[in-house]
Amino acid sequence: MFYDYAYQLPEVTRASENGQPERVSVSFNLNDGYDWQADLPAPGSYISPYGYYTGYILNQGPGYPIIRMNFSSTASLEYPGRDSRKAGDVVWAFHLFTYDRDLRLHPLYKTIWNYSLAISQDVSTEQANSLKTTGKIDGYDFDASTATDITIQNKELRKKIRWVQEASELPESWSICIEREFTFDAYKSMTGTVTRTTYYSDVNTARKHLSIPASLECPKVYPAGTSNLQRDWMIEDSSANSDGDLAVEVTTYQYYEDSWSEKIYG
Repeated sequence: MFYDYAYQLPEVTRASENGQPERVSVSFNLNDGYDWQADLPAPGSYISPYGYYTGYILNQGPGYPIIRMNFSSTASLEYPGRDSRKAGDVVWAFHLFTYDRDLRLHPLYKTIWNYSLAISQDVSTEQANSLKTTGKIDGYDFDASTATDITIQNKELRKKIRWVQEASELPESWSICIEREFTFDAYKSMTGTVTRTTYYSDVNTARKHLSIPASLECPKVYPAGTSNLQRDWMIEDSSANSDGDLAVEVTTYQYYEDSWSEKIYG
């Protein structure tokens, strides 16, 4: 890569005004006839030691072309104005929101959250009181306070207790010993999207940079409360279109805190 620091000592200028993120401009001499465009990084890529790549300007000198690559110390988080935006601008947008999820998928789920424990007439008063106070029943490896499955493995114990959601499920002469903790069967979980908008000089160039939906990829910039693990992010959609004098490629990443299946989407 021509912008690899090991190849030459480039001319580097740095600027920052009124507390704005530092801007870095790096100039490289190019050999005549060299296919430098093939080596350009993707807009928004982090190139050490300069920062996030935002675009370039090419000057044709008398002996060789000179390319000035521009970098920012932070990825752009705000949309540039229509009068100031340029090809190479990269914009990030964040949206965190909730969705309904089956309560049984909660990482701390206990059966007692949405199932009541019923007992038969074979359970003595002492055993019923023990279940209510400790969740345990003498003589059996069972704890209603920590159980995470409605299946009771011990055949003899199944004749005495069972998990039920509704009183209508109770056999004759059975009764509810411990009431379910919650009346709802779903809860709110967090998800979110990150949208990257990259500006190009024409739609054809933007089209060539379309991302592949339903593939796993972590955005280079992500919100607090989410992770930077590739398996937690999926490219939900990617589009290219015209936007005034420039074209845009828009990629949206979907977050899933329990990770997308790498067998399916990997």
